[in-house]
Amino acid sequence: DDPTRMMRAVRFGQRFGFQIEERTRQLIAEARPMVRQVSGDRLRHEFILILSEERAQAMFSRLQELDLLSAIHPALNWDEQYNPLLEQVLRGEIEPQWNLPEKLGSLSLRHALGFLVWLVHFPLEDALGAAERLRLPSEVRDTLTAVKELQRSLPELTQARPSQAAGCLDGAPPAALYLVDLLKPDAQVRALLRQYLSKWRGVSPKADGNTLRAMGIAPGPQYRMILGELRKAWLDGEISSIEEENQRLQEIIQRLPETR
Repeated sequence: DDPTRMMRAVRFGQRFGFQIEERTRQLIAEARPMVRQVSGDRLRHEFILILSEERAQAMFSRLQELDLLSAIHPALNWDEQYNPLLEQVLRGEIEPQWNLPEKLGSLSLRHALGFLVWLVHFPLEDALGAAERLRLPSEVRDTLTAVKELQRSLPELTQARPSQAAGCLDGAPPAALYLVDLLKPDAQVRALLRQYLSKWRGVSPKADGNTLRAMGIAPGPQYRMILGELRKAWLDGEISSIEEENQRLQEIIQRLPETR
Protein backbone atom coordinates (compact mmCIF):
# COMPACT_ATOMS: atom_id res chain seq x y z
CA ASP A 1 0.00 0.00 0.00
CA ASP A 2 3.08 2.27 -0.05
CA PRO A 3 4.04 3.28 -3.63
CA THR A 4 7.55 4.26 -2.52
CA ARG A 5 8.21 0.57 -1.89
CA MET A 6 8.50 0.26 -5.67
CA MET A 7 11.39 2.72 -5.65
CA ARG A 8 13.00 0.91 -2.75
CA ALA A 9 12.61 -2.41 -4.59
CA VAL A 10 14.48 -0.93 -7.54
CA ARG A 11 17.17 0.52 -5.28
CA PHE A 12 17.80 -2.71 -3.38
CA GLY A 13 17.51 -4.79 -6.54
CA GLN A 14 20.30 -2.84 -8.23
CA ARG A 15 22.42 -2.65 -5.09
CA PHE A 16 22.39 -6.42 -4.53
CA GLY A 17 21.98 -7.61 -8.11
CA PHE A 18 18.47 -9.01 -7.65
CA GLN A 19 16.12 -9.56 -10.55
CA ILE A 20 12.54 -8.36 -10.26
CA GLU A 21 10.21 -11.29 -10.83
CA GLU A 22 7.51 -11.12 -13.49
CA ARG A 23 4.73 -11.15 -10.92
CA THR A 24 6.42 -8.26 -9.08
CA ARG A 25 6.63 -6.37 -12.37
CA GLN A 26 2.91 -6.86 -12.83
CA LEU A 27 2.20 -5.58 -9.34
CA ILE A 28 4.40 -2.54 -9.98
CA ALA A 29 2.53 -1.81 -13.22
CA GLU A 30 -0.80 -2.10 -11.41
CA ALA A 31 0.37 0.16 -8.57
CA ARG A 32 1.97 2.73 -10.88
CA PRO A 33 -0.97 5.20 -10.78
CA MET A 34 -0.68 5.34 -6.98
CA VAL A 35 2.66 7.16 -7.32
CA ARG A 36 0.68 10.32 -8.09
CA GLN A 37 -0.59 10.25 -4.52
CA VAL A 38 2.88 10.27 -2.95
CA SER A 39 4.02 13.61 -1.56
CA GLY A 40 6.90 15.46 -3.16
CA ASP A 41 8.82 15.34 0.12
CA ARG A 42 8.74 11.53 0.22
CA LEU A 43 9.68 11.23 -3.44
CA ARG A 44 12.57 13.65 -3.00
CA HIS A 45 13.80 11.59 -0.05
CA GLU A 46 13.73 8.40 -2.13
CA PHE A 47 15.68 10.06 -4.93
CA ILE A 48 18.26 11.36 -2.46
CA LEU A 49 18.74 7.78 -1.28
CA ILE A 50 19.24 6.71 -4.90
CA LEU A 51 21.72 9.52 -5.53
CA SER A 52 23.69 8.27 -2.51
CA GLU A 53 24.12 4.80 -4.06
CA GLU A 54 27.11 3.59 -6.09
CA ARG A 55 24.77 2.29 -8.80
CA ALA A 56 22.54 5.34 -9.03
CA GLN A 57 22.65 5.39 -12.85
CA ALA A 58 21.43 1.78 -13.05
CA MET A 59 18.62 2.60 -10.61
CA PHE A 60 17.44 5.49 -12.74
CA SER A 61 17.57 3.26 -15.82
CA ARG A 62 15.44 0.62 -14.10
CA LEU A 63 12.92 3.24 -12.97
CA GLN A 64 12.71 4.33 -16.61
CA GLU A 65 12.29 0.72 -17.77
CA LEU A 66 9.41 0.22 -15.32
CA ASP A 67 7.83 3.52 -16.47
CA LEU A 68 7.82 4.88 -12.93
CA LEU A 69 9.49 8.22 -13.68
CA SER A 70 6.69 9.49 -15.89
CA ALA A 71 4.23 8.41 -13.21
CA ILE A 72 5.91 10.90 -10.88
CA HIS A 73 5.81 13.70 -13.45
CA PRO A 74 4.99 13.40 -17.18
CA ALA A 75 8.21 15.15 -18.21
CA LEU A 76 10.55 12.83 -16.33
CA ASN A 77 12.61 10.19 -18.08
CA TRP A 78 16.12 8.82 -17.96
CA ASP A 79 18.54 8.45 -20.85
CA GLU A 80 21.88 6.67 -20.60
CA GLN A 81 23.56 9.78 -22.03
CA TYR A 82 23.03 11.34 -18.60
CA ASN A 83 25.16 8.67 -16.90
CA PRO A 84 28.61 10.32 -17.27
CA LEU A 85 27.28 13.67 -16.05
CA LEU A 86 25.69 12.08 -13.01
CA GLU A 87 28.90 10.20 -12.23
CA GLN A 88 30.90 13.42 -12.44
CA VAL A 89 28.71 15.47 -10.11
CA LEU A 90 28.25 12.68 -7.57
CA ARG A 91 31.81 11.39 -7.35
CA GLY A 92 34.10 13.36 -9.65
CA GLU A 93 36.54 16.09 -8.71
CA ILE A 94 35.11 19.62 -8.75
CA GLU A 95 37.74 22.28 -9.28
CA PRO A 96 37.93 24.80 -6.42
CA GLN A 97 37.80 27.71 -8.87
CA TRP A 98 34.06 27.19 -9.30
CA ASN A 99 33.62 28.31 -5.69
CA LEU A 100 30.57 26.11 -5.19
CA PRO A 101 28.65 26.21 -1.89
CA GLU A 102 28.41 23.16 0.35
CA LYS A 103 24.63 23.13 0.00
CA LEU A 104 21.85 24.39 -2.24
CA GLY A 105 19.02 25.08 0.13
CA SER A 106 18.46 21.97 2.23
CA LEU A 107 20.30 19.67 -0.20
CA SER A 108 23.97 18.79 -0.10
CA LEU A 109 25.87 20.12 -3.10
CA ARG A 110 26.36 16.66 -4.64
CA HIS A 111 22.70 15.72 -4.32
CA ALA A 112 21.58 19.09 -5.67
CA LEU A 113 23.88 18.72 -8.68
CA GLY A 114 22.52 15.21 -9.20
CA PHE A 115 18.99 16.57 -9.56
CA LEU A 116 20.24 19.44 -11.72
CA VAL A 117 22.14 17.36 -14.30
CA TRP A 118 18.96 15.31 -14.69
CA LEU A 119 16.40 18.10 -14.94
CA VAL A 120 18.52 20.46 -17.03
CA HIS A 121 17.96 18.23 -20.07
CA PHE A 122 14.25 19.07 -20.15
CA PRO A 123 12.57 22.27 -21.38
CA LEU A 124 12.55 24.83 -18.59
CA GLU A 125 8.81 24.69 -17.95
CA ASP A 126 8.92 20.90 -17.64
CA ALA A 127 12.07 21.01 -15.50
CA LEU A 128 10.55 23.51 -13.10
CA GLY A 129 7.32 21.51 -12.97
CA ALA A 130 9.24 18.37 -12.04
CA ALA A 131 11.31 20.31 -9.48
CA GLU A 132 8.09 21.59 -7.91
CA ARG A 133 6.65 18.06 -7.87
CA LEU A 134 9.73 16.87 -5.97
CA ARG A 135 9.62 19.88 -3.67
CA LEU A 136 13.20 20.78 -4.54
CA PRO A 137 14.55 23.92 -2.81
CA SER A 138 14.11 27.29 -4.49
CA GLU A 139 17.89 27.49 -4.86
CA VAL A 140 17.80 24.46 -7.15
CA ARG A 141 14.95 25.90 -9.22
CA ASP A 142 16.74 29.25 -9.49
CA THR A 143 19.87 27.45 -10.68
CA LEU A 144 17.87 25.59 -13.33
CA THR A 145 16.49 28.87 -14.62
CA ALA A 146 19.96 30.44 -14.62
CA VAL A 147 21.46 27.56 -16.60
CA LYS A 148 18.82 27.88 -19.30
CA GLU A 149 19.32 31.65 -19.47
CA LEU A 150 23.10 31.29 -19.70
CA GLN A 151 22.79 28.70 -22.45
CA ARG A 152 20.71 31.20 -24.38
CA SER A 153 22.79 34.31 -23.77
CA LEU A 154 26.40 33.14 -23.62
CA PRO A 155 26.93 32.56 -27.37
CA GLU A 156 26.16 36.24 -27.99
CA LEU A 157 28.40 37.34 -25.13
CA THR A 158 31.46 35.74 -26.73
CA GLN A 159 31.54 38.80 -29.00
CA ALA A 160 30.76 41.30 -26.23
CA ARG A 161 33.12 43.53 -24.27
CA PRO A 162 34.58 41.91 -21.13
CA SER A 163 32.59 44.21 -18.86
CA GLN A 164 29.32 43.20 -20.51
CA ALA A 165 30.10 39.48 -20.27
CA ALA A 166 31.31 39.79 -16.68
CA GLY A 167 28.24 41.80 -15.72
CA CYS A 168 26.05 38.94 -16.92
CA LEU A 169 28.09 36.22 -15.25
CA ASP A 170 28.47 38.12 -11.95
CA GLY A 171 24.81 37.54 -11.15
CA ALA A 172 24.72 33.83 -12.00
CA PRO A 173 24.78 31.20 -9.26
CA PRO A 174 28.20 29.48 -9.21
CA ALA A 175 26.48 26.11 -9.64
CA ALA A 176 24.87 27.37 -12.85
CA LEU A 177 28.26 28.38 -14.29
CA TYR A 178 29.67 24.97 -13.36
CA LEU A 179 26.78 23.14 -15.00
CA VAL A 180 26.95 25.15 -18.21
CA ASP A 181 30.63 24.23 -18.50
CA LEU A 182 29.95 20.60 -17.60
CA LEU A 183 27.37 20.35 -20.40
CA LYS A 184 30.22 20.96 -22.87
CA PRO A 185 29.32 24.18 -24.65
CA ASP A 186 31.19 25.18 -27.80
CA ALA A 187 34.83 26.22 -27.53
CA GLN A 188 34.14 29.97 -27.52
CA VAL A 189 31.61 29.75 -24.68
CA ARG A 190 33.90 27.54 -22.65
CA ALA A 191 36.80 29.94 -23.18
CA LEU A 192 34.56 32.80 -22.03
CA LEU A 193 33.66 30.96 -18.83
CA ARG A 194 37.29 30.16 -18.10
CA GLN A 195 38.35 33.75 -18.76
CA TYR A 196 35.70 34.94 -16.32
CA LEU A 197 36.80 32.49 -13.64
CA SER A 198 40.53 33.03 -14.00
CA LYS A 199 40.62 36.78 -14.60
CA TRP A 200 37.49 38.90 -14.83
CA ARG A 201 35.75 37.71 -11.66
CA GLY A 202 38.67 38.93 -9.56
CA VAL A 203 38.90 42.38 -11.13
CA SER A 204 37.93 45.24 -8.82
CA PRO A 205 38.91 48.90 -8.57
CA LYS A 206 41.49 49.98 -6.04
CA ALA A 207 39.06 52.56 -4.69
CA ASP A 208 36.38 51.45 -2.27
CA GLY A 209 33.74 52.93 -0.03
CA ASN A 210 36.33 54.31 2.34
CA THR A 211 38.01 56.09 -0.56
CA LEU A 212 34.76 57.72 -1.64
CA ARG A 213 33.86 58.68 1.91
CA ALA A 214 37.26 60.31 2.37
CA MET A 215 36.58 62.35 -0.77
CA GLY A 216 33.44 63.74 0.83
CA ILE A 217 30.93 61.69 -1.14
CA ALA A 218 27.94 60.83 0.99
CA PRO A 219 27.16 57.09 1.21
CA GLY A 220 24.35 55.98 -1.06
CA PRO A 221 23.49 54.31 -4.38
CA GLN A 222 26.13 56.38 -6.14
CA TYR A 223 28.85 54.30 -4.47
CA ARG A 224 27.74 51.23 -6.41
CA MET A 225 27.54 53.20 -9.65
CA ILE A 226 30.97 54.82 -9.24
CA LEU A 227 32.76 51.61 -8.31
CA GLY A 228 30.91 49.77 -11.06
CA GLU A 229 32.12 52.26 -13.66
CA LEU A 230 35.68 51.88 -12.42
CA ARG A 231 35.49 48.09 -12.59
CA LYS A 232 34.08 48.29 -16.09
CA ALA A 233 36.98 50.50 -17.16
CA TRP A 234 39.51 48.02 -15.73
CA LEU A 235 37.80 45.06 -17.44
CA ASP A 236 37.67 46.76 -20.82
CA GLY A 237 41.28 47.90 -20.66
CA GLU A 238 40.36 51.58 -20.57
CA ILE A 239 42.53 51.99 -17.47
CA SER A 240 45.50 49.93 -16.39
CA SER A 241 47.08 51.76 -13.46
CA ILE A 242 46.14 53.41 -10.18
CA GLU A 243 46.94 56.78 -11.68
CA GLU A 244 44.53 56.20 -14.54
CA GLU A 245 41.89 54.97 -12.12
CA ASN A 246 42.25 58.13 -10.01
CA GLN A 247 41.85 60.25 -13.11
CA ARG A 248 38.76 58.31 -14.20
CA LEU A 249 37.35 58.64 -10.69
CA GLN A 250 37.72 62.41 -10.81
CA GLU A 251 35.95 62.45 -14.18
CA ILE A 252 33.05 60.44 -12.79
CA ILE A 253 32.74 62.73 -9.77
CA GLN A 254 32.68 65.76 -12.02
CA ARG A 255 29.57 64.33 -13.67
CA LEU A 256 27.93 63.99 -10.27
CA PRO A 257 27.97 67.53 -8.77
CA GLU A 258 25.37 66.52 -6.16
CA THR A 259 27.90 64.15 -4.54
CA ARG A 260 30.64 66.74 -4.14
